[in-house]
Amino acid sequence: MLGLDDDMKSWAIYQALEHNCIVNQRITSQVLLATGNGPELDPGFDVKRDVMPSSDPGPEQLAEFEQSIAE
Repeated sequence: MLGLDDDMKSWAIYQALEHNCIVNQRITSQVLLATGNGPELDPGFDVKRDVMPSSDPGPEQLAEFEQSIAE
């Protein structure tokens, strides 16, 4: 898949969805903050470490992903 780091290429689809949920939530938070409508972001957030999925996400990730893009 294009655009993936080498360490992401072995992820299962649910891991990729979980990662995208985390990234989508972070982007949404940054946009809200930039427009004056959101809380301060966690300054300790590590963009490489804190966007990694859990080791065994399941099908619930599909609904969570759909919600993350609807926000």
